Amino acid sequence: MKIQADYYVDTRLAEIDSYQRTFEKLYYYLEEDELFFIPEGETWAAIEVIEHLNYFSELYLPQWTKICKKEGAKPSAKFKLSWTSKRLRQWMESDPDPSNKWNQAPKNSLPRRMKDEKLKIDAQKMMENFISDLDQLRRIVKIIPHSKSLRRARVHMAVKSLRIPAITALELYIPHIGHHMKQAERILQGGPTK
Repeated sequence: MKIQADYYVDTRLAEIDSYQRTFEKLYYYLEEDELFFIPEGETWAAIEVIEHLNYFSELYLPQWTKICKKEGAKPSAKFKLSWTSKRLRQWMESDPDPSNKWNQAPKNSLPRRMKDEKLKIDAQKMMENFISDLDQLRRIVKIIPHSKSLRRARVHMAVKSLRIPAITALELYIPHIGHHMKQAERILQGGPTK
């Protein structure tokens, strides 16, 4: 079934806005020790969730921005999401089993602390970058869905040998933010319930 590009943009912008509100509710009034606390049963601190999302923003946003600047992109009002796009969205929206290796973060996107304990992060800078990245993502979402050539332009995934269409990457990345907002909420509530 084809969807209107305007409808797609509106729904994705609403989704991003929802994730930003969740972020603000969860993070704005936390002290430094709360941001870095890792409850029993968890492997990441709440700020490391944001660090992970910032890693993927650094990967995807420059690629999407370059795609948005392509000349000669003809507008198209309707399009159909691929089966792959739909499946990636469903996968990200589900609550995956962390013991499954396919549900674990790629090593290069793990928190710095897990790579080298001496590496430190600036929590305030991480949160500022996250908000800035959401703003840039909104601008991208307003452009890419409106052109067939932009939707089909390929972007590299975290596994560099894999390239997927820009619209598929959006369908993976946007719910990925929501997935990790749920993780942050669980962490800030003291970890998994027994």
